Amino acid sequence: HFVRAMSKIMIQNDNFSDATDLLVERIDSIRRTIDSATAAGSAAAVEDDGNSNNNVSLDNERFYLSGFLLSLADVHEAKGEYAEMKDALDESLRLIDEMAEDGERSRRRLHVLEKLALNATLTKNQKANITYLEEAIALGQQISDQESYRLGTLLYDCGRLNAAGKRQQRERGIEQMSKGVDILSRVCGRHDSRVVEARETLEAAMKGGGDDDER
Repeated sequence: HFVRAMSKIMIQNDNFSDATDLLVERIDSIRRTIDSATAAGSAAAVEDDGNSNNNVSLDNERFYLSGFLLSLADVHEAKGEYAEMKDALDESLRLIDEMAEDGERSRRRLHVLEKLALNATLTKNQKANITYLEEAIALGQQISDQESYRLGTLLYDCGRLNAAGKRQQRERGIEQMSKGVDILSRVCGRHDSRVVEARETLEAAMKGGGDDDER
Protein backbone atom coordinates (compact mmCIF):
# COMPACT_ATOMS: atom_id res chain seq x y z
CA HIS A 1 0.00 0.00 0.00
CA PHE A 2 1.31 3.44 -0.98
CA VAL A 3 0.66 5.07 2.40
CA ARG A 4 2.46 2.30 4.30
CA ALA A 5 5.38 2.44 1.87
CA MET A 6 5.63 6.21 2.30
CA SER A 7 5.52 5.93 6.09
CA LYS A 8 8.34 3.39 5.97
CA ILE A 9 10.52 5.81 4.00
CA MET A 10 9.68 8.58 6.46
CA ILE A 11 10.67 6.37 9.40
CA GLN A 12 13.97 5.54 7.72
CA ASN A 13 14.58 9.28 7.38
CA ASP A 14 13.62 9.91 11.04
CA ASN A 15 10.64 11.93 9.85
CA PHE A 16 8.39 10.54 12.56
CA SER A 17 5.95 13.44 12.78
CA ASP A 18 4.94 13.31 9.11
CA ALA A 19 4.76 9.50 9.22
CA THR A 20 2.45 9.67 12.22
CA ASP A 21 0.22 12.32 10.62
CA LEU A 22 -0.03 10.32 7.39
CA LEU A 23 -0.96 7.10 9.17
CA VAL A 24 -3.32 8.62 11.74
CA GLU A 25 -5.29 10.34 8.97
CA ARG A 26 -5.88 6.99 7.24
CA ILE A 27 -6.52 5.17 10.53
CA ASP A 28 -9.15 7.69 11.65
CA SER A 29 -10.83 7.56 8.24
CA ILE A 30 -11.12 3.77 8.24
CA ARG A 31 -12.27 3.70 11.87
CA ARG A 32 -15.14 6.03 10.90
CA THR A 33 -16.03 3.77 7.98
CA ILE A 34 -16.11 0.69 10.20
CA ASP A 35 -18.10 2.48 12.91
CA SER A 36 -20.66 3.69 10.36
CA ALA A 37 -21.03 0.23 8.83
CA THR A 38 -21.46 -1.33 12.25
CA ALA A 39 -24.02 1.26 13.30
CA ALA A 40 -25.96 0.63 10.08
CA GLY A 41 -26.29 -3.02 10.94
CA SER A 42 -23.49 -4.52 8.83
CA ALA A 43 -22.14 -6.36 11.83
CA ALA A 44 -25.50 -8.10 12.27
CA ALA A 45 -25.47 -9.03 8.58
CA VAL A 46 -22.10 -10.69 9.08
CA GLU A 47 -23.57 -12.86 11.84
CA ASP A 48 -26.45 -13.90 9.57
CA ASP A 49 -24.63 -14.36 6.29
CA GLY A 50 -20.90 -15.04 6.22
CA ASN A 51 -20.88 -14.54 2.44
CA SER A 52 -22.58 -11.15 2.39
CA ASN A 53 -21.03 -8.25 0.50
CA ASN A 54 -21.16 -6.25 3.71
CA ASN A 55 -19.05 -8.89 5.42
CA VAL A 56 -16.42 -8.83 2.69
CA SER A 57 -16.33 -5.03 2.66
CA LEU A 58 -16.05 -4.76 6.44
CA ASP A 59 -13.30 -7.38 6.59
CA ASN A 60 -11.38 -5.53 3.90
CA GLU A 61 -11.57 -2.34 5.97
CA ARG A 62 -10.42 -4.22 9.08
CA PHE A 63 -7.51 -5.70 7.14
CA TYR A 64 -6.39 -2.30 5.84
CA LEU A 65 -6.75 -0.75 9.29
CA SER A 66 -4.73 -3.52 10.91
CA GLY A 67 -1.94 -2.84 8.41
CA PHE A 68 -1.88 0.90 9.07
CA LEU A 69 -1.77 0.16 12.81
CA LEU A 70 1.23 -2.10 12.20
CA SER A 71 2.97 0.78 10.45
CA LEU A 72 2.04 3.14 13.29
CA ALA A 73 3.56 0.62 15.71
CA ASP A 74 6.77 0.85 13.67
CA VAL A 75 6.81 4.61 14.21
CA HIS A 76 6.37 4.19 17.95
CA GLU A 77 9.07 1.52 18.03
CA ALA A 78 11.52 3.82 16.26
CA LYS A 79 10.73 6.58 18.78
CA GLY A 80 11.10 4.24 21.75
CA GLU A 81 7.40 4.61 22.64
CA TYR A 82 6.84 0.99 23.56
CA ALA A 83 3.52 1.39 25.39
CA GLU A 84 2.03 3.15 22.36
CA MET A 85 3.58 0.51 20.11
CA LYS A 86 1.78 -2.22 22.03
CA ASP A 87 -1.52 -0.33 21.97
CA ALA A 88 -1.37 -0.16 18.17
CA LEU A 89 -0.46 -3.85 17.91
CA ASP A 90 -3.22 -4.89 20.32
CA GLU A 91 -5.81 -3.05 18.24
CA SER A 92 -4.40 -4.57 15.05
CA LEU A 93 -4.68 -8.07 16.54
CA ARG A 94 -8.24 -7.44 17.72
CA LEU A 95 -9.27 -6.36 14.23
CA ILE A 96 -7.70 -9.44 12.68
CA ASP A 97 -9.52 -11.70 15.11
CA GLU A 98 -12.82 -10.12 14.05
CA MET A 99 -12.21 -11.06 10.41
CA ALA A 100 -13.36 -14.21 8.65
CA GLU A 101 -10.63 -16.83 8.36
CA ASP A 102 -8.48 -16.86 5.23
CA GLY A 103 -4.82 -17.13 4.33
CA GLU A 104 -4.17 -13.38 4.43
CA ARG A 105 -5.74 -13.09 7.88
CA SER A 106 -3.49 -15.82 9.28
CA ARG A 107 -0.34 -14.35 7.75
CA ARG A 108 -1.18 -10.90 9.10
CA ARG A 109 -1.89 -12.41 12.54
CA LEU A 110 1.51 -14.11 12.53
CA HIS A 111 3.19 -10.81 11.69
CA VAL A 112 1.43 -9.02 14.56
CA LEU A 113 2.34 -11.78 17.03
CA GLU A 114 5.99 -11.46 16.01
CA LYS A 115 5.83 -7.71 16.57
CA LEU A 116 4.18 -8.20 19.97
CA ALA A 117 7.00 -10.58 20.91
CA LEU A 118 9.48 -7.89 19.86
CA ASN A 119 7.64 -5.37 22.00
CA ALA A 120 7.88 -7.76 24.95
CA THR A 121 11.62 -8.06 24.32
CA LEU A 122 12.03 -4.29 24.26
CA THR A 123 10.11 -3.94 27.53
CA LYS A 124 11.91 -6.94 29.08
CA ASN A 125 8.65 -8.82 29.66
CA GLN A 126 9.90 -12.39 29.26
CA LYS A 127 6.61 -14.06 30.21
CA ALA A 128 4.69 -12.14 27.54
CA ASN A 129 7.50 -12.74 25.07
CA ILE A 130 7.21 -16.51 25.49
CA THR A 131 3.41 -16.37 25.25
CA TYR A 132 3.48 -14.49 21.94
CA LEU A 133 6.26 -16.66 20.51
CA GLU A 134 4.48 -19.89 21.47
CA GLU A 135 1.34 -18.66 19.75
CA ALA A 136 3.34 -17.55 16.71
CA ILE A 137 5.01 -20.98 16.49
CA ALA A 138 1.65 -22.77 16.60
CA LEU A 139 0.27 -20.54 13.85
CA GLY A 140 3.49 -20.67 11.84
CA GLN A 141 3.42 -24.46 11.83
CA GLN A 142 -0.06 -24.30 10.30
CA ILE A 143 0.59 -21.78 7.54
CA SER A 144 4.34 -21.68 6.89
CA ASP A 145 6.72 -23.97 5.08
CA GLN A 146 8.04 -26.35 7.74
CA GLU A 147 11.56 -25.67 6.45
CA SER A 148 11.23 -21.88 6.57
CA TYR A 149 13.81 -19.56 8.12
CA ARG A 150 10.93 -17.78 9.84
CA LEU A 151 9.70 -20.89 11.67
CA GLY A 152 13.24 -21.96 12.57
CA THR A 153 13.95 -18.56 14.08
CA LEU A 154 10.69 -18.54 16.06
CA LEU A 155 11.46 -21.97 17.52
CA TYR A 156 15.03 -21.02 18.40
CA ASP A 157 14.11 -17.66 19.95
CA CYS A 158 11.30 -19.13 22.04
CA GLY A 159 13.48 -22.06 23.03
CA ARG A 160 16.21 -19.76 24.34
CA LEU A 161 13.72 -18.07 26.65
CA ASN A 162 12.17 -21.34 27.84
CA ALA A 163 15.61 -22.89 28.38
CA ALA A 164 16.29 -20.27 31.04
CA GLY A 165 13.34 -21.50 33.10
CA LYS A 166 12.80 -24.36 35.52
CA ARG A 167 13.29 -28.01 34.63
CA GLN A 168 10.13 -28.80 32.63
CA GLN A 169 10.18 -25.44 30.89
CA ARG A 170 13.92 -25.81 30.29
CA GLU A 171 13.43 -29.21 28.65
CA ARG A 172 10.80 -27.72 26.35
CA GLY A 173 13.19 -24.90 25.52
CA ILE A 174 16.01 -27.29 24.61
CA GLU A 175 13.63 -29.22 22.35
CA GLN A 176 12.47 -26.02 20.64
CA MET A 177 16.02 -24.77 20.18
CA SER A 178 17.05 -28.12 18.69
CA LYS A 179 14.19 -28.06 16.20
CA GLY A 180 14.96 -24.47 15.32
CA VAL A 181 18.66 -25.13 14.78
CA ASP A 182 17.85 -28.18 12.64
CA ILE A 183 15.57 -26.12 10.39
CA LEU A 184 18.03 -23.23 10.16
CA SER A 185 20.86 -25.66 9.33
CA ARG A 186 18.88 -27.04 6.39
CA VAL A 187 17.72 -23.62 5.20
CA CYS A 188 20.95 -21.65 5.63
CA GLY A 189 23.62 -24.36 5.71
CA ARG A 190 25.47 -25.74 8.72
CA HIS A 191 28.39 -23.34 8.27
CA ASP A 192 26.31 -20.17 8.14
CA SER A 193 27.55 -17.87 10.92
CA ARG A 194 24.06 -17.51 12.39
CA VAL A 195 23.62 -21.27 12.51
CA VAL A 196 27.04 -21.80 14.06
CA GLU A 197 26.26 -19.27 16.80
CA ALA A 198 22.82 -20.82 17.41
CA ARG A 199 24.30 -24.32 17.65
CA GLU A 200 26.93 -23.16 20.14
CA THR A 201 24.24 -21.53 22.29
CA LEU A 202 22.18 -24.72 22.14
CA GLU A 203 25.15 -26.84 23.20
CA ALA A 204 25.83 -24.51 26.12
CA ALA A 205 22.18 -24.70 27.19
CA MET A 206 22.22 -28.50 27.03
CA LYS A 207 25.21 -28.52 29.35
CA GLY A 208 23.32 -26.42 31.84
CA GLY A 209 25.05 -23.15 30.99
CA GLY A 210 22.33 -21.72 28.79
CA ASP A 211 22.30 -18.20 27.44
CA ASP A 212 19.88 -16.24 29.62
CA ASP A 213 20.17 -13.00 27.68
CA GLU A 214 17.11 -11.37 26.14
CA ARG A 215 16.34 -11.96 22.49
